[in-house]
Order: sequence, then structure tokens, then C-alpha cells
Amino acid sequence: GLRDSIGRMRIGQKLLLLGAVYTLLLAVPTGLYLMKAAAELSASARERAGIDVVERSLATIQAVSNHRSLSAGAVAATLAGKPDAALSAERESARKAADAAFAALGRGLAPAGGRAGKGYAAAPETWKGLPAAIDGRVMSVTDSHARHTEVCAALLALLESVLDQYRLTEDPEA
Repeated sequence: GLRDSIGRMRIGQKLLLLGAVYTLLLAVPTGLYLMKAAAELSASARERAGIDVVERSLATIQAVSNHRSLSAGAVAATLAGKPDAALSAERESARKAADAAFAALGRGLAPAGGRAGKGYAAAPETWKGLPAAIDGRVMSVTDSHARHTEVCAALLALLESVLDQYRLTEDPEA
């Protein structure tokens, strides 16, 4: 039987047979481990890309919020008949920073596509025209605040989509 067959084998053949058996025994757990490691690396790369987009989203929200604060002061001063040139210059600088933040966010979302990329259009559309309306003195402080808040709300909705798309709200240990 099998015992006799093994007994007739030379030592090299016996060692080769043992090596083949151990290789088979180790192949399955090693393959499973490598598949798990590859999945974790893929998730890590996806999360790193998502964190970049989250940072850009938060920077845009901060820039719009800063513009909202400066606009409130500038509009109030103008309506009171005491326009403040320094405040207006600072608000213009904040507008440029917000425009740059929107552009950077758009570039960050371009490779993402998906729901987050599609949701991006709402935020810049809400922002577009807002600084010009403030410059044209066609809105009150309350209206300016409300419009800026709409932009921030659109950006927060976008941020939620980004968090979902990149699965940044999932617990990797669960």
C-alpha cells in the first residue's frame, strides 16, 4: 500500500513529498491573508484620497464663512452710510480665497466622480453671483447671511456625500 510506496522512495523524494504537503497546507491561509491585506491597502488608499477631498471641502466652508462675516460688516457699514474701505478690501480678499477654495475643491472632486462629484455643482452655483450682489448693494445683511448659509449648507451636503463615497464614516475594525 501507501506505506510500502513511501518506504521504497529515496530520501530526496520523501523530502519533496513532505514539501509539497506543507506547501498545500500553507497556501490556503497565506492566500487568505494576502487577499485581506490587499483589501486593507485598497481601503487605505481610498481613505487617503477621501481625506484630501474632505480637507478641501472644509477649507471651502471656512472660506465662505469668513466671507460671510466680512460681508455682514461691510454691508452694515454701507447701509449705515459709513462704508469701510479696509473692510471692503478684506472682504474682496476673502472672496478671492473662497473662489480659489472652490476651484481647488472642484479639482479634488474631478477624479472622484460618483455622487460627490455630481453634488459639487450645487455649491458653486449657489455661491456664484453672491459677491456681486453684495457689491451691487442689492441685499441686506440678513439676506447676505441667508445666502452665505445656503452655500455652506450645500457644501455640508457635499461633504456628507464625500464621506459616504470614500467610506470615511465606516469603522474599519467592525
